[in-house]
Amino acid sequence: MSDYTNHLRSNARNSGLALGLALCLTSTQGHAENAETPQVSVPLSRPAVLQSVSIQQDQLTFSVKSTGCTRRDDFRLLWDGPDLTVIRLKPDLCRKKAHWATFSLPLTDPRLREWETLYINNPLVVKSGN
Repeated sequence: MSDYTNHLRSNARNSGLALGLALCLTSTQGHAENAETPQVSVPLSRPAVLQSVSIQQDQLTFSVKSTGCTRRDDFRLLWDGPDLTVIRLKPDLCRKKAHWATFSLPLTDPRLREWETLYINNPLVVKSGN
């Protein structure tokens, strides 16, 4: 091979190495920046604040404050023996006028028939001024 061909190959390897290092540093730098930047998150899976709650047949019916985007799928029932908590999985981030929305979830715990008393652990609103 000629000196010129060796020179071209050497430059190609060096520029490829430089490009590889630049890409590596760029991707590593992005991860480092993300690790140092505090993430702002909305708390998930918290007890829902209820206005009312009732049990009819095999359904728990409850009212929660909504600003337009609350859906039945946003809630789960958390059982701990006869203690029951309505968990809100995600907040309602819409901006409509706040109102009370009513939802029902099935009471499916097979041990429900064993308990004489059911305890609801959610906070309740005493004054419901919208």
